[in-house]
Amino acid sequence: MAKLNIVDVHGKCLNFLLEYQRGNEGFYFVPRQRNNDRRLEQGMWFIGSMRYMQISFWIGQDHREKIHNIAFVIHQDNECFLEISSCDDDSKAHFLMGLIKILGERAGLEFKKFNGNKWTHCFNDEVYDEIYLDELLYFIENVKPIIDKYLSETESGIKFPDKKFDDKYVKSLRPYIDFVKLEKENKNKKTGTIAVKPTEHTRTLKHNELSNKLTEYLKNNSYTSCYNRQ
Repeated sequence: MAKLNIVDVHGKCLNFLLEYQRGNEGFYFVPRQRNNDRRLEQGMWFIGSMRYMQISFWIGQDHREKIHNIAFVIHQDNECFLEISSCDDDSKAHFLMGLIKILGERAGLEFKKFNGNKWTHCFNDEVYDEIYLDELLYFIENVKPIIDKYLSETESGIKFPDKKFDDKYVKSLRPYIDFVKLEKENKNKKTGTIAVKPTEHTRTLKHNELSNKLTEYLKNNSYTSCYNRQ
């Protein structure tokens, strides 16, 4: 199977999480908080690289590895992992080892340890298109509650995102803002609802903006017709 386009995966996962959030009050997730190398403009809504991305539902970082302490990871090879890491803090790693034990007992998850205090569990044994969305849903509904309960009962230093966090980092994302704006416009026109996903609407706006600039450029340079470019 061909490798995933990670940028596309970012968009589909953001759409999925925003839609899930709508039907589940108090559900929050952690997007990219710093726009390093203008990654947000590239549609990389979560931390990672062109090879993988991390989605977390908890606030806590392994600063040495520059990743979340606990994250659902999607690799370009279409493999999905739960990654737990604390290579920079032995005391936090102690709590995370307790979490790994609990996940083994209650969810039957088996972890592989890497150098330092880093562990991973691979979810999918098979590969098919967008399996990562199925695995993400499974993780949210079956594994996340176990992690939530453990973290709420321990002093690991890993925190939960709340409405204030959501307003600052999720509701400020361009796809969310554009989607809300579009919904309001549709409501005001009383034409009914249109099924448009946040990231798809953003992509359309960018395409139209580029198309307008191209048209203006051609006119200014004495061209009488425009040609569409892929």
